Amino acid sequence: MNDDNNQNELAIKRFVEYIQNKNKELDLEYRLIKIDEDRQAAVLTWLSSSSTDKSLLLNSHIDVVPVFEENWIVPPFSGEIRDGKIYGRGTQDMKCVGIQYLEAIRRLKIHSILYMYACV
Repeated sequence: MNDDNNQNELAIKRFVEYIQNKNKELDLEYRLIKIDEDRQAAVLTWLSSSSTDKSLLLNSHIDVVPVFEENWIVPPFSGEIRDGKIYGRGTQDMKCVGIQYLEAIRRLKIHSILYMYACV
């Protein structure tokens, strides 16, 4: 495995550990499902006490693709701030959306909101 793959694997491992910790904090059900030899899916579930409640699926991904540093204006893993903006690998990606989902669940639980309706 080359350095880029090692770095990607380490980043994914650290993020999965973060998700597992958040899962415990939010008291969600956590399952790791093997998709194929090299890929797994983490499924977090917030179960209702009623079997008649409707379900809502929130989907995000944490995989990464190779970095081509020649295409970057800053080192991709620097998290450099310029003009009030953060530049770097992963500063805006589906990982952000996954964190937003967890934060929404956290706030709903704090305020004991069990039902949420949305128009899509």
